[in-house]
Amino acid sequence: MGSTHSYEPCPKCGYQFASHTLYYNIQQQSIFCERCGYSLLEDGQKCEESHGIGAFSLGFEGTVISNGSLAEGGIEELLKDFEEGKIVDKNGQPPTVLTYTFRENGEWYSKDLISDEVKLFPINLFSGKEDTDEVVE
Repeated sequence: MGSTHSYEPCPKCGYQFASHTLYYNIQQQSIFCERCGYSLLEDGQKCEESHGIGAFSLGFEGTVISNGSLAEGGIEELLKDFEEGKIVDKNGQPPTVLTYTFRENGEWYSKDLISDEVKLFPINLFSGKEDTDEVVE
């Protein structure tokens, strides 16, 4: 199955580096925004679109980091599960990466639950500096 991967502006929040994957042999595409949690899966017959309120990243020792959208109430549920030790791998080990994004006062932030650090998001993937593009409502 042939595919291409690129980055394009998120249709929901305008973040310049939403992930876009196209499987051209089967005419399927997906878009995921690591900032706002927007996702789209389209295969020519159906289109599934999700407008999250943020996104999360989760990783365990020796695994690939997974990303997903947070729905309304998702941040509270994620925090509760983390505090109660419910987020573990198949061996009962806690995550080595667990972050989520949220919007406050018109700015996007990323909170790292492992280090308890909060940083301004987005970060430009190529320069490592803050992306100063305006948020599209």
